Amino acid sequence: MDRIFLIILCVIGLARWLSAVKQGKRAKHLLISCFVQTLPFGYGFTLYSFMTDELLGQFGNGIRLEVPFLFFLLFSVIGYYRLPLKAFSFKSNPWFYLFVGLCFVSFFNPINPFPVSALVPLSFVTQMLLLLKVIERNFTRDQIYRGIFDGLTITITIQFFLAICYPVLGIEALASFFKGEAAMHWAERREGYRSAVGIFTHPGHLALYCLISVVFFLANYLNHYEKKLSTAVIGMSLFVLFLTYSRTTYIVLMAVVILLWVIFRQGKGVFTFKNILIFAIGFSFLLFVFYLSPLSEMYLKSDSEEQFDNRFIHGLLGYEIWRQSKLIGIGVNSHVYYLAHKLVSDPFGGKVTMDFFTSNPIHNIHVIIAAEVGILGLLTWLSYVISKVHRLSKLCSTSNSYINIINMTFVGVLTSLFLYGFFGWSPFDTSIFGTAIFIGYFATTNTNDEKGIEVY
Repeated sequence: MDRIFLIILCVIGLARWLSAVKQGKRAKHLLISCFVQTLPFGYGFTLYSFMTDELLGQFGNGIRLEVPFLFFLLFSVIGYYRLPLKAFSFKSNPWFYLFVGLCFVSFFNPINPFPVSALVPLSFVTQMLLLLKVIERNFTRDQIYRGIFDGLTITITIQFFLAICYPVLGIEALASFFKGEAAMHWAERREGYRSAVGIFTHPGHLALYCLISVVFFLANYLNHYEKKLSTAVIGMSLFVLFLTYSRTTYIVLMAVVILLWVIFRQGKGVFTFKNILIFAIGFSFLLFVFYLSPLSEMYLKSDSEEQFDNRFIHGLLGYEIWRQSKLIGIGVNSHVYYLAHKLVSDPFGGKVTMDFFTSNPIHNIHVIIAAEVGILGLLTWLSYVISKVHRLSKLCSTSNSYINIINMTFVGVLTSLFLYGFFGWSPFDTSIFGTAIFIGYFATTNTNDEKGIEVY
């Protein structure tokens, strides 16, 4: 049903744009909004699948014609096709070319059990970058920002409606409407709780997407932009997030909200002794309050101990993979296949049933990175996170509202993915990965980028 619903969303989006154009209104942001609404579906048309019965890695098995590329074609057809070749220079895209370099090393890595597996994420990122370049060259920063605002508002409203239907009203047909029975399986996996899944497969994915929404609209609220609407969307996001019963996201939410508050109040970057102290005290206090609340039972009871054990086991298996090739890893997007076919030793001596662990991605993105691209890739990832958070957090209190909102949003999103990544692989799901890339691309350290958000 994803395909049908996506078509409906696109038809409605284009109809809104055409209607506004006929009325003489400025409406280019509605095209961006339409694209933003498609991102959480993580949908693409499979052109070639390397395997059908086993999973290669966290990014899947197939090279796809991605929705971002379809929007690239759409924008070109309706007149937005300006795209100079210099837009793809190394200077303009250093992190992209570093990723390409890691994929290149992965392809020629002699220990890689499935070298072409790197083409899966590389094809997605390349198609995404192509669209981002077209948007950057043909749309103003203001139009891009307004598109994100409108698109996230509509998407969260849809998730809110679906959460009311399930689990609140118990209408199971809408819980499995988008992703089928797989969604129902994960929605009912925890005894005593029915979790919201929305348009996603897993409650954790929905929770992380809602967290991204909270971060974006909190940045808007703090910068006094559309405060009433931002408050309403934050409320809907928190409502849906609560109904996912994602314990990891609850904790990450508290940490990120404190971080954004510290950045907003200080405006001097996040890595100072004072900021770190404020963050540590505030987060510890909230954890204590959380421990005293009824929600703490979700951590101390239910399946929390089992889930901790599962992550510990997966982490040890990832460590065993890393030991095979510490410098460059065993290959991008190939660790699940490696677990199933190439793992030399069983660190548990046959005492653990390995079926689940050798057929699912490791529930820790940092361990995945270390296993697949080794120390080289892990240092690249840590450098990216630290440098982005450090530089962008210093530019969240400028005279440019757009820069403040987008930079604060990406600092919060990147921190959320980093923290959540210690306990799950959802940040690498294309529904989350694509949204984060889109927002992060337009974060900037150029304070002369534009004069701010035009209100109309």
